[in-house]
Amino acid sequence: KGVCVSTNDFLKWDNGIRKNILVKASIQNEAFIPYDDFGMGWKIYRGDIAYHHGLYRGFRTYMHRHIFEENMLVILNNTQISNKIVNIIEQINRILEGKKYKLPKLTSTEKASLDKFKNDYWIRK
Repeated sequence: KGVCVSTNDFLKWDNGIRKNILVKASIQNEAFIPYDDFGMGWKIYRGDIAYHHGLYRGFRTYMHRHIFEENMLVILNNTQISNKIVNIIEQINRILEGKKYKLPKLTSTEKASLDKFKNDYWIRK
């Protein structure tokens, strides 16, 4: 609890896991065995995605690690859209799996905020 990392830190960590540098393969295999969908601190989804979500001081972290593929999805969030994050994660996983996906619909407030962001910060060529 209380660890703040970047997506780049997550990538380094994931590479260390996948290359068996941080944890031996035999221990990883045991960690990802689902026991009622829970494996040594990880929630196991569909048998092929290990995930863990966290919350600390207004920040939410969503990490989904595809066990058999070299994909890891990390979403760092400090907004009030956490109810939409699960749907966003599901749709990104569908993209990674080559399946059809649906983009979430924006509320009028979200659209106005996005439009303001585009006007203020979008890089134009």
